[in-house]
Amino acid sequence: MLEWIGEHEALLVWTGWGSLLLFVIDLIALPIFVVALPRDYFLGPRPPRPQWSARRPILYQLARILKNAAGILLVVLGLVMLALPGQGLLTMLMGAVLLEFPGKRRWEQRLARRPRVRRALDWIRSRAGREELRMEPS
Repeated sequence: MLEWIGEHEALLVWTGWGSLLLFVIDLIALPIFVVALPRDYFLGPRPPRPQWSARRPILYQLARILKNAAGILLVVLGLVMLALPGQGLLTMLMGAVLLEFPGKRRWEQRLARRPRVRRALDWIRSRAGREELRMEPS
């Protein structure tokens, strides 16, 4: 094992820096996304569509494709980080939030209703001067 580490020192250094970079991006992106959510995002069976999607349907579909591609990339990188240095679970969670898959909406709503998660979301929004998120009772 030590021999392998010695032979691949540059790979491990680059992986460590990449992991640190993803961690910083996660820390910056999470509050931005939480603040940008519409107040009623967690109400109803589907998230509200952006207002511009009806005016530019091709651009909307392209954005969905790119969002899912980014989600797949983050999930894969998170899986890699489970074995290498990095915050694999956080990166996989960020990727899952970007992906569209069956049952995702119920998963998001259940996660957001958890008391600690709800408090954290509302705290982030209050720091930005935004109203608390509205949610249906469990």
